[in-house]
Amino acid sequence: MGTSRENGEIQQQHLLQWQAYLTASTSFLREWPLYHFPVIDAPGFIQGVIRRGIAKSYEGLIDDDKAAVLFIKSARKFSEESAIPIDDQATLVVVRSKGSIAGFVKGLPSTQSLGTLELLANN
Repeated sequence: MGTSRENGEIQQQHLLQWQAYLTASTSFLREWPLYHFPVIDAPGFIQGVIRRGIAKSYEGLIDDDKAAVLFIKSARKFSEESAIPIDDQATLVVVRSKGSIAGFVKGLPSTQSLGTLELLANN
C-alpha cells in the first residue's frame, strides 16, 4: 500500500527483489506461488491508466496470472481491517488456503524476514 506513485514504484521494485531472493534461496518457499497485488486507493476515472501502467512494468517479469491490482475505496479502512499498517514499506503477506492472513513481513529481503515468512507459512 503505497502513499504515492513514487512510493508505489519503490515498493514494486522491493517486491521484485523479494521474488529474486526467494527464487535463489534454498527455502521451501521458493516453490510456493508468489502473487503481486498492488493495493491502491484511487478514483475510478484513473484506474485504467494505473492498471495498464502496472501491467507494462511487470511485462516479462511476472506472469499475467500472478498479478492484479486491488483498487480500494479507503486505504485507511483496508489497513485497519487487514491489520497491515501503511508505512511506505513493501509488504509480503502469507495468506492461508481459506483466505485469512497468517501474517506479514515488511521491507527488503533479509535472512530474518525469510525466517519469519517460513514460520508464518508453517502455521
